[in-house]
Amino acid sequence: MLSISVASAQVTVEKVILEQGEGGSKTPRLVDKTNANNQAVEKINLAILDRFMLESFNPEEVNDLRWSYLDFESDIQGDIFFFKFGGEYYGAYPNYVQQSFFFDLNSGEELSYKSIPFQALFSPEGYLAFLNRYWMKDIKTQFDEAIECSDTEPYCSYYDITYGIRNNRLRASLTDDCYPRVIRACAPGYDVRVELDSIENYLSPFGKEYIFSEDYPTKMGIARFLLNKEMYPKISHHMYLFGKIDGKYAFSMALTFSPTGKEVSGFYYYDRKQQKITLKGTEGDRVLDLVETVDGQKTGSFQLDWNGGYSNDRLMIIAGDDGNYFLKGSWSSPDGAQNLPIVFTEVKFNNYF
Repeated sequence: MLSISVASAQVTVEKVILEQGEGGSKTPRLVDKTNANNQAVEKINLAILDRFMLESFNPEEVNDLRWSYLDFESDIQGDIFFFKFGGEYYGAYPNYVQQSFFFDLNSGEELSYKSIPFQALFSPEGYLAFLNRYWMKDIKTQFDEAIECSDTEPYCSYYDITYGIRNNRLRASLTDDCYPRVIRACAPGYDVRVELDSIENYLSPFGKEYIFSEDYPTKMGIARFLLNKEMYPKISHHMYLFGKIDGKYAFSMALTFSPTGKEVSGFYYYDRKQQKITLKGTEGDRVLDLVETVDGQKTGSFQLDWNGGYSNDRLMIIAGDDGNYFLKGSWSSPDGAQNLPIVFTEVKFNNYF
């Protein structure tokens, strides 16, 4: 057992060596040097044991260890304990796992990490412009090849993007969680790297502050956690919807919600033409009524509803702690003679839910 002293005057992190040698595994354990009965510390340690499916921190009491090459890094600042681990987990098949955790040292509760969504960096026009200029053409080719390879649709969508910033360049990458491991070789993979100067005009005021003023690229671990906690409430309420009207007419839509959440404005376009059509409307009880206009004349309307439960004609929206919602919608002509269903393929939002 290797003891590593960290920032707190009372609580330290011990590195527990579960297995020695190459492929050996290590896990953190918290120790309060002044209070052996610290309930918050005990609660965190139990959470660590549970995460790694351990009976005890004593290697002699560990049966059927499912991990190899398991290691971690950790930090304590103020009342926050952070650790990040990576290792090979052996379940039905070997799988590399990497995760980060934050805990409150006063209560022992795990703290929810608010990541800043990729699309929150951009204005509504800028987000769709970035996708069209740098992303969509080649990502579609990657998905076509993945489907041909695996004979099944990926879990992920075109819009599941992770990002990082280094050396004044934005790196946008498709998430790697697109297929189960047994067909991971077929997984689509794509990333782009763009100079920040090239996309600065695409960024929202929030994105510019987050990237430039708050020096996002230099912050990691607890510093990143605290920055995101401070910045997250400043994100504007934008929502992006992608799909096909009547199963034929592919469209992209960007909506902005007022601070009250009741008034909605934005635009959409048909992907083949990309000519913006203005939208305005209201939201109530998770139902959106939108009117589209061209040159001031009403040309149609949308009704979007995520108030119901699961059905085959609804798209699931994963909304974090708020649970899941199921979206359906329709487009109507000005006279109501046409009422066409919408097949949604993806929804992205900043912090609406």
